[in-house]
Amino acid sequence: MGFQVSFTPAGSVPHPTLITAITTAGITSGLQYALDAGDSNSYSGTGQKWLDTSGNGQDFFRGDTGSSSTDDPTFNGVSGGQSSSEFWSFDGGDHFFYDDTLESYMSGAHLNNAVFTLMMVVSVGNVESNVLVGSRDPDPGMIWNLNGAGKNAYIVRNGSASTIMSESSDDSYVADTIYFLALSFDESVGSGGAFMYRDGAFSQVSSSNTFDSTYTSPSGAAGHWAMARNGVASEFSNGSKIYMSAAWNIALTKANLDSLFAEVQDRFGL
Repeated sequence: MGFQVSFTPAGSVPHPTLITAITTAGITSGLQYALDAGDSNSYSGTGQKWLDTSGNGQDFFRGDTGSSSTDDPTFNGVSGGQSSSEFWSFDGGDHFFYDDTLESYMSGAHLNNAVFTLMMVVSVGNVESNVLVGSRDPDPGMIWNLNGAGKNAYIVRNGSASTIMSESSDDSYVADTIYFLALSFDESVGSGGAFMYRDGAFSQVSSSNTFDSTYTSPSGAAGHWAMARNGVASEFSNGSKIYMSAAWNIALTKANLDSLFAEVQDRFGL
C-alpha cells in the first residue's frame, strides 16, 4: 500500500492532511502510523476505527473493540474538512486501542534499545493526568502524558512495577489550548538520547533540551498500545480533544519535527 494523500476540490484552500504534511516535511522514513481526524481517508464520518494513512494499516479501535460502546471517542466536524474543527472529543471514559498484535516498537518501548518518536496534536479539558500514549496494562509499560502538575511527562515501569524512568518538562500546559507535542526517544544513546517537543521548541527537562534515555532494569511484556488510556482504565479528562497522532520507529531530530510543525501549525493557529 502507498501513502493516502488527500485532495480538496478546486476553489478551496485546504490545510494539508497529516500524511501530506509528513511527506512534504520529508519524514516518511520509519513512519508507522498517521491518524488525522480531518482526513476522510483516516475517518469517513462513520465506523469504529481511526484509520492509519501511512500505508502500514496500523489502525485503532474507538474504545476497546470494534463494537460501539460507551468508551468510544466522539467524532466532531465534517469528514475531510482538514481544519481545526475536526477532532475526537472525550468524556473522561473514552480511549483508542490498537487493533492488532503489538508492533515491535510498541512492545519494546519500555525495554532496552527502545527507539521511537510519538507526535500528537491535542487539547485537554482539565489539568490532571491526561495520557497521550501508553502501553501499561497495568505494568510493565510506558506512559507519555500531560500530568496533574501541568507538565509534559514520560514514565516507564518494569515487570516488578518499579518506576525505571520518570521525566517531566519545565514548561506547563493549560486546559482548552491546542498543542503540537512530540517525544523522540532512543534508549541506546543514553545521555542526550531523548527530548520532548512543543509547538516548535524543545520542552526542556531540568533546564536541558534533552534528557538521558537509559532505562534501569527494564523487564516484562507490554500489554497493549493505546491513546488516552493508562493501564486498564481511560485517563483523558472530560472535554479533551485529539486532532492527529503519528508514530515512527526511529528517533526524529528537532529539525525533523520543526519541518512537520511548519506544515501543520496554520491549521491549528499555532
